[in-house]
Amino acid sequence: MRKRRTVVIGACIAMLLVLLVWAHASRDPVRIAYNWLLDNYRMTTVDDLADWFNEQQAQFLPIAIPGEDPWLQTGQPTVVPFDPSNFPKKFTKRLIGEWYGDAPGYDIVIIEDPDTRETVFFDDTSKEIYALKPPKGYDPEWFVLLKYPDLYSGSYSTQEIAQLVAQYDPARIQISVRLVPTDHLADYLEYMQSQIPPDSGGGGILMSFTTNDFSFTDVYPTTNGTYMEFTAETGAYYKVQCADYLTNGMTWKSTNMLLGVAGSLDWTDTSEITHTRFYRVWKADRDAPGDEDNDALDDLTELEGVTDPLDPDTDDDTALDGYDPQPTNSAVSRLYLNITTPADGTVLGGYE
Repeated sequence: MRKRRTVVIGACIAMLLVLLVWAHASRDPVRIAYNWLLDNYRMTTVDDLADWFNEQQAQFLPIAIPGEDPWLQTGQPTVVPFDPSNFPKKFTKRLIGEWYGDAPGYDIVIIEDPDTRETVFFDDTSKEIYALKPPKGYDPEWFVLLKYPDLYSGSYSTQEIAQLVAQYDPARIQISVRLVPTDHLADYLEYMQSQIPPDSGGGGILMSFTTNDFSFTDVYPTTNGTYMEFTAETGAYYKVQCADYLTNGMTWKSTNMLLGVAGSLDWTDTSEITHTRFYRVWKADRDAPGDEDNDALDDLTELEGVTDPLDPDTDDDTALDGYDPQPTNSAVSRLYLNITTPADGTVLGGYE
């Protein structure tokens, strides 16, 4: 008898993502979202859902918080249509649903078992629904080898290799998503659209999740951009960053700085959103900011400056931000040292 598995929920301590599927106010956001979801994310079989999960792992691993702990994220998109009649009966029978107007929705969590490498599906009470065996010849180091093709070339120590393999283990990424039967997708989107305030200034469907100490309380389009309201914790610094589309080559842009304040905050992103935009928020404690990406530059300094607290080499020039004289200029990566004698302070010379 197979041992019963339980979900070890990963933490989202310092980062928050919001996905906006936006439509111009003069258009029909429900129709646009309906066609977009059906064209790109319709899950015909359980294998389709497993393949989508694999794509989510590839999207989130590049921005995963450094470490080895599992990391639970909301899927992008957070809702996918599926065809229940083509799924195994064991899968559909164990789903737990809720009604959203006239449409049922089923919240699940998908993980990669770190021991068996099976793709495992859980309901929202952490009970296993179904499991798929890994593809033949599956290599759990596929992502780290994609990112570091020279990993085993001798350039890295045994400890560095172990750390990178653990950091980029795809089993770290766990995805929560809501399944909506294809036949009920239009009803579901109509219901979700009806929950947006009528005076919000445009059409949009918000898909989001929050951390314990920072949350988006309201997000909607206006005539001059995207209006956002936040609640934040006292004694912390926050930086809001955004990027369009979530791919390996995506660049996060700093959009605003929220300095050590609490209560309700608001801000408007005035840049144009073409279709989808992701926002993330990075937090640093003022008294003990830490160095999350281990680049010799503490998080608070990075938040107040222009470097990325989640990227040890912001400009990708091989020099860590803390040792890079110009950490956002990839053309400058060389370090210079002035060596002085301890006795009289005479400068001996500059060394590259």
